[in-house]
Order: sequence, then C-alpha cells, then structure tokens
Amino acid sequence: MPLVRLKTSLVCSSILFFSFVTVQTCLAQPVSQNTQAAEIVRIGVVQLEDPYFYLDSFGPTMAFLRQKHPDIVFESEEIPMDIPTAELSRKNFDFLISPSGFYAAHSFSAGLRQIVTRKPDSSRDPSYSVGSLFVVRNNFEGESLASLKGKRAVAYESNSLAGWLSAIAEIIKEGFDHNQFFSSVVFTNYGTGRTHQKLNRRPR
Repeated sequence: MPLVRLKTSLVCSSILFFSFVTVQTCLAQPVSQNTQAAEIVRIGVVQLEDPYFYLDSFGPTMAFLRQKHPDIVFESEEIPMDIPTAELSRKNFDFLISPSGFYAAHSFSAGLRQIVTRKPDSSRDPSYSVGSLFVVRNNFEGESLASLKGKRAVAYESNSLAGWLSAIAEIIKEGFDHNQFFSSVVFTNYGTGRTHQKLNRRPR
C-alpha cells in the first residue's frame, strides 16, 4: 500500500458512507386507538462532526418524511459516537441513522438490522465505498506499509470502519499482527489539536 506524505503525524483518513439501520422491526404504534393522538416515530442519529451530513442527508431525509407522512410526528435525538452498547440498547428508537462503522460495531450486541444504505454518488457499490489512507510526515523514511511497523499512530475512533478498521484489515492482509504493529495508538475522538502537539514533540 503506497503512503501519502504530508507535513503531519500519522493518521487514518477516510470516506464515510451511512447506513440506515433499525432498532425495532416495526414502526411505533399509535398511543391509543381511542384518541386523536398522533403516531410518534423516534429516530436516533449518531452525532457527527461533518456538517454536510446534516445539510445534505439528515435534514432532507427528515423533511421528506414529515412531508410524506404529515399524520406522523417524527422526533429525533442525537447520540454520541462512543455511546456504550448497553445504553444504546435502552434507547427507545424506532430507527437509527449511523455511520457504517458504528453499525458494524453494535449490530449484534444492540440488535441492529440494516434496512437502507446511503451510498455516495461517486460509488457504484457501497460495499467498496469505504477506505483508509495512511498519512505520514513529509520527511518519513519509508515507502510501504511495513515501514510503519513500530511507529506511533493516530486515528479518530476505534470503532470506525473507514477511519480505523479498514486500515487494520490492510495490516492483517499484509501478514502482521495488528495488536503489535504500532508502538502506540492515540484515538482523538474527533479532536486533533492536543494529539498533534503531543506527537510533534518527538518526531519519529
């Protein structure tokens, strides 16, 4: 795998695609058949740093649903990316909108089931629309994935399919033990400022 040289510490960068998954197998039922109370559908959405997700995907989706089903009240709630599985299981969501990596990490333990996949316009197959990129310092001496062995790594989230798990898959495919490959790994949880300062103290 070729390396991309930038004046930065080693990070994993990626392209996310989003999977629409359901927590329950059916829509919420009306509160009471004897009242005029509107049906309420609760939609959870994993909180992301990408503003374009809300502008281009989540916002239009919610607007479409409300226009298509004016008799249903659609409520939404953001949840953090690092929410524990037990807490996620207790959420009374009818549907969940999440990144593919989040779904992969919680699908079995939280009882999620994929029903719709959103793929980028530039991708023919959503199964091949996720990838990781190894980025190294401009003065890094090495040209292959093997040259990264023993170095320090930075990624934004340990359960991210695109931001970490895809990279781990490449390491395994090259025949390395991914648990022993890097000397240390720092997960920024989408914050990079302090981590870059820390790694830049002693370049490697």
